[in-house]
Amino acid sequence: MLQDYLRKYRRPIFWTTLLLIVFPFVGARMFSGGGQRTPRELQELHGPVAIVGDVAISRQEYQQRLNQAIQQQAQFGGDIPTPQELAQMGVAAQILNDLIDRALLQNIARRSNYAFDRQYLAELLREDPTFRDETGQFDVDRWNELVRQPGLNWDNIYAELRQSAEGELAARRVMASVRVLESEVREEFEREHTEIEVRYARIEPDIEVSEEELRAFYDERPEDYQTEPERRAAFVSFSLTPPQPDVVDDILERLEDGEDFAELAVEFSVAPEAEEGGDLGWITLHEGLPTHQQVLLDLEVGEVSEPVARADAYVIFKAEDEREDEETGDRELHVRAIEVEARLSGEQREALQAEAEALVEQARDMGDLRAAAEEAGLEVHETGLFTRETTLIDGVLEQDTPTFRNRLAANEEGDISDVITTPRRLYVAEIIEMTEPERLPFEEVMEDVREDYLADYEQTPEYWEKLQDAAERIRDAEDLEGIEGLEEAFPELVAETGELDPFTAGDFDYSGGIFWNPRHVHQAVAHREPGTVAGPVSDFLGQFYFVELVEKTPPSEEMWAEQYPEEREELRERLLQTRQAEVLDDYLLDVRMRTVNGIPIQTNERVIAHVLGLTDAEEDAELEALPEDMVEEPA
Repeated sequence: MLQDYLRKYRRPIFWTTLLLIVFPFVGARMFSGGGQRTPRELQELHGPVAIVGDVAISRQEYQQRLNQAIQQQAQFGGDIPTPQELAQMGVAAQILNDLIDRALLQNIARRSNYAFDRQYLAELLREDPTFRDETGQFDVDRWNELVRQPGLNWDNIYAELRQSAEGELAARRVMASVRVLESEVREEFEREHTEIEVRYARIEPDIEVSEEELRAFYDERPEDYQTEPERRAAFVSFSLTPPQPDVVDDILERLEDGEDFAELAVEFSVAPEAEEGGDLGWITLHEGLPTHQQVLLDLEVGEVSEPVARADAYVIFKAEDEREDEETGDRELHVRAIEVEARLSGEQREALQAEAEALVEQARDMGDLRAAAEEAGLEVHETGLFTRETTLIDGVLEQDTPTFRNRLAANEEGDISDVITTPRRLYVAEIIEMTEPERLPFEEVMEDVREDYLADYEQTPEYWEKLQDAAERIRDAEDLEGIEGLEEAFPELVAETGELDPFTAGDFDYSGGIFWNPRHVHQAVAHREPGTVAGPVSDFLGQFYFVELVEKTPPSEEMWAEQYPEEREELRERLLQTRQAEVLDDYLLDVRMRTVNGIPIQTNERVIAHVLGLTDAEEDAELEALPEDMVEEPA
């Protein structure tokens, strides 16, 4: 998972390090009317998570960085981690370390007595992206919107800006000696544009699980291996289908009068195909057609359909011609369409939403959806029994069924749902019947139990030790002749093999199902001879791979002549930033290790635990009293 990647690779992006350490998130704090508070004020108001010298790191700032880490995981898909999981993986500790690094720089900068006048600081503030338009130009309106806000404490704003400028200068002094040679830039270009083709083997330790262990696992989780309860619901629906525009009737009349369908499509349709006379081309007729196209199943050549409502339009279809697919024998229609825009106004949607929410409130007060709907003069429908797998539910639109059933999946009998929103309708539902789940026999679900057991086991330290031992065994083996030789020598450890299309160090293409950093693969094998095996290489999900170089293709003379001059300065800047981040990292590590700097670092473990959700209710209540005890720890 991404969390493993974050834990293992502390500085994966060169300039992000500098940004995290030097530049605080000024806007989020200063524009709320406050600025950098003294350590005492922060302790009294919120309780800082740490105090570094005379700089306090607030719990709000720590929470903000944790939320950013969670949002990054959401962008990669998969399970979104909780703050507790971030703590278990070491990500939370790393975030705190980055904040401490930034605070160390602020302390060092203050000793240098840098001086900045307000005019310079104002110019610095104007450079903030907040006040730049889409083209990067300064936006006067955005600036004036800030300036006109009442109650802004400009002294605090300038103090925050001064602190940022001091930290930046302190960092730049540390990094000033870093240089990048032309030969290094050329080497980087060659690394970036060298294509490699590899074979791979994903390895797993040989885990033997007894039937007794599986039965124990099965017995510990009875709710995981049972039939899903069936539910029956009463519901009220509110249509979000907009009324048919008058122009639709006008179009139908003109078609009846013999006007050309294609010409009317050019005149009235809002679809992308309008300029082509609404031509949708050949459409194969089958039951899986989108709902609004189901009308085509019964349309004959030359016929025009009745208007069909979509979420934001009404569509009129015409069958121009038909044919039979030579391979499948399916009927195909050559279709034209006129799509007329139709939307509910914001006021209309708000009124429907308010009506649905009022029904929810009244039904919960009365404990009966039917009674509340009758009082409001609304029709109540009733479903048949359904589960999470049901694809058709009586009275519910087919395209709404997944949302409807999933929103009710956790509701018990008698529960009134919140408003269930779909593109076409709003629903309010009550579970009126619910069957009891039945335990599935162990023999029937044994394979599912095995998969679940192994998935749990793979998260344990014991599994990681076995995985690392397996990797060491392969790495220490001699005379492995490619992936085939590895597979022959260690069949019990190889879970999967394959070969990938050629890729460069910058090709982050996960279509092959392997979520690794291509740069790590290049570093492992690009300098080796074809046929040699290298590894292990881990991916973002924590899987281990060994890779064999099949072929290596360096950049061509044409690429050197045309692309290198274009990319040269960008590569130089990237290398420079990477080196600067490394030097800054080393410097801060040295500051932490040496006591001669005299910068004490204190962390408040109780506040940190509270932010991470690791305290119980009693401790949370005590924390509200804002404790004074600050526990000092070595950096």
